[in-house]
Amino acid sequence: MVNFCLQCGREINTNAVLCDKCSTIYMMFSVPNLDKTYSHNKEEVLQIKEESGDKEQIISNTGVYQFGLKSLRSPMIDKDNNTVIYDCIYFGEYPQFINSGKTRDPIKWRVLDIKGNKAFVIADICIDSRPFDIGYSENRWKYSSLRAWLNSFFYHLAFTYSEREAILNTDLPDVNSSDKIFLLSYSEICNEQYGFQSLAECDDEMRYRGMSPYAIHNMNKENTLINNINKRAWWLRTKGYDNDLVMAVLRSGKVYSYGWGAKSVGIGVCPALWINLDKIEVWKYAGDIQIHL
Repeated sequence: MVNFCLQCGREINTNAVLCDKCSTIYMMFSVPNLDKTYSHNKEEVLQIKEESGDKEQIISNTGVYQFGLKSLRSPMIDKDNNTVIYDCIYFGEYPQFINSGKTRDPIKWRVLDIKGNKAFVIADICIDSRPFDIGYSENRWKYSSLRAWLNSFFYHLAFTYSEREAILNTDLPDVNSSDKIFLLSYSEICNEQYGFQSLAECDDEMRYRGMSPYAIHNMNKENTLINNINKRAWWLRTKGYDNDLVMAVLRSGKVYSYGWGAKSVGIGVCPALWINLDKIEVWKYAGDIQIHL
């Protein structure tokens, strides 16, 4: 029996593991009497094991999520050409423009990882500008005002009830917390599987995040000069060198591991979360972004 690749249209066998032309790996397919290992772009390893029954659907953890006639994929890393392609989705709404006539605007997210029916996503830009902590200058994520803001005000303003149901609770053992919305950690921002450079000290275009006009507007309200050195930097959730310092990513994409004071203004907020992709009514495919080193 012949079928067609949903990505490039090439004819493929229904039992094919991947398309010979574009190397798309399928998340769901029937594979009778098969127990083999396949590789994808020398990065992903797919272990397929035989399931009982000829019509059994084998769901694999391939970094690909099939929806409709499209595939949502983990970052596609081409080291030979120094490029990374991120699939994106629209999910939730938050103010991004000033005097746009809209209260809220769609939030665009980059997909960092696909695991089964779940996606790890990070905002494509800094959605706001806020201090890490406005209370006691805490550099601990668990007790920070920014964590409280993301998981209360932002969570309820940016997402409808149905959208909030699609956001998964995530355990963050490095900071001893469990959250719906969070910031990336030092180890995550240096994870090559997410398309980032493994060295924190090097410039990295993949780590760069612009700021929405709304975020820049809030920077100005904080009396931050538009050419302030903090501009275009964004917070991580990891402690810095001292008790009131928190790591951040600089405009160049370099990780500032020494850290800024938790009360610093003019630093962006770039939230991340895990979403249940099976709730396809609450998110929409937003194309892809190709970034060159």
